[in-house]
Amino acid sequence: MCERSIYVRHSFHPMPSVYFVFKKSIESSAETLVNWWAGPMVHVDVVFGDSRLMFTSFMFEHFSMNRPDGYKPTTHHCMAMQITQKEHDDSQALMLRFVGKRVPYNYADVFRFVMPGPCSPVDLESEDQVETLFCSQAVTLMLKWGMPERAEFAALNSRCTTPTMLYEALKSHCTEAEAFLAP
Repeated sequence: MCERSIYVRHSFHPMPSVYFVFKKSIESSAETLVNWWAGPMVHVDVVFGDSRLMFTSFMFEHFSMNRPDGYKPTTHHCMAMQITQKEHDDSQALMLRFVGKRVPYNYADVFRFVMPGPCSPVDLESEDQVETLFCSQAVTLMLKWGMPERAEFAALNSRCTTPTMLYEALKSHCTEAEAFLAP
């Protein structure tokens, strides 16, 4: 794995921040399909500002933690959300457990939200039920389980929350941030 780095230009906050980096450019046939059915945002990563670690789920890979790379304003949109230290610690710990469990990609549910028809109304209720994850599903579970006091995310169904739906749900709770590659 290559050594990667990210800088996030954002005003100083005494509380920790989590960054949501949405991919808006299309570079694969899978992203074309997601864009066509689910909207302009085709992928989402989570970056914890203090650790500069990116958590994500890509097709054909296990849930992973990497140094972020390739974020540009022309291809990505970044938002920051101030969180409490407890939310930070609980959210990052959840993502680290997903990495440690080597959770594979959730093909079944990701294809359900791009196909016509209803999504499963049954959401995951506990970490023990997590057998597979797609990108926005992992972020949705992080919001629900890592930040349970935030009632505004409780209604999201992780099994059918697309990156675009997540972007819309987060917009009013985040500030714009500019993510870019290190010089």
